[in-house]
Amino acid sequence: MQDKREWINGLVQKVLLGDIAARLDIRSPAGLTLLAGKLAESVMQPTGQTRLTNILKTGGFNINRNTVADYLFYMEAAFLIFTVPNFSDSLATRSFNEKHYFSDNGLLNNYLFDPKAKLLENLTAIHLKNTLPEHALFYYRKNVEVDFFVPSESMAVQVSYSLADDATRNRETKALCKLAKAFSVEKLLIVTLDEEETIQQDGHTIQVVPIWKWLL
Repeated sequence: MQDKREWINGLVQKVLLGDIAARLDIRSPAGLTLLAGKLAESVMQPTGQTRLTNILKTGGFNINRNTVADYLFYMEAAFLIFTVPNFSDSLATRSFNEKHYFSDNGLLNNYLFDPKAKLLENLTAIHLKNTLPEHALFYYRKNVEVDFFVPSESMAVQVSYSLADDATRNRETKALCKLAKAFSVEKLLIVTLDEEETIQQDGHTIQVVPIWKWLL
């Protein structure tokens, strides 16, 4: 195929406008399309429904939070996206401040112009979702931020395109060590593009593994 992006964009539009908007009689298909784009832009960050509602209102769409919640549900039901909740005792925090990932990197890449880091984390999320039991995958954000936390497996995973920068390296390793101390996490991983090493820090062992090897 000569223009893969054009084909993938057509597939995304079919899901949004055909599988969702037409079947469910969505009043604002353009708002649904804008929401999908905003989810792609913020794929590595928790995005609350209130913030998404405000973004749509800024874009000229008079849509309330309940409608945004419906749109997110429809996109997940159509296998366009999936959500990862925050590991928190508060049900409201889990439900309304989720991270949203795309079910396939090709779908996500349709929206991106500088995709490297986002595609790496999205692929990691896909692999974890597909290999773990349902409702086992979380992210963690409370005084420290960890990309993925699997309490049932005693595992935490950070995703970093590269650890060559000292500030990035310190941020990722310190976050894992703090989480490990708080929850006695045994398996600590940093998934990178192509770097591999073992880091000993604060009494913890952190495995740095390239994405291709980890996926095997």
